[in-house]
Amino acid sequence: MALAHMGSIVRALVVEDPDLWLDRWLNEVGVEVHRVSGAPDEAELIKLLALHNSQVVFKRSRTEVTRQVIEQTPGLLRVQLCCIGDDSVDKQACGDDGVLVFNDPVPSIRVVVKKHVSSCFKRKNPARLPWPGSQ
Repeated sequence: MALAHMGSIVRALVVEDPDLWLDRWLNEVGVEVHRVSGAPDEAELIKLLALHNSQVVFKRSRTEVTRQVIEQTPGLLRVQLCCIGDDSVDKQACGDDGVLVFNDPVPSIRVVVKKHVSSCFKRKNPARLPWPGSQ
């Protein structure tokens, strides 16, 4: 197993459109952000990481971080998941190369709650909404 790099992060690639507050926060702490809409495929992700010399990628669940991505981008130090679950990342490859993987599901949980609440208001009979503690 490789040792993880614990130095400063100065360049980040943000894909799959997590909330824009992320870019503002990263800029405030001195990280240069490159944002790309959508979910790049493996070849495009490798190209983007290399082009911007990104040390960390912030992603949601559609972008796959494969062994090929890890091996082709030696400057990649961290993968930050902004989603629920981590099955879109080859964690063994990350561990082999010392790439740290983090997950912050809170933004995704908020999206799930918002969708559920809005679907409740779209029901034909809102009087039949399930309330906490009711049977």
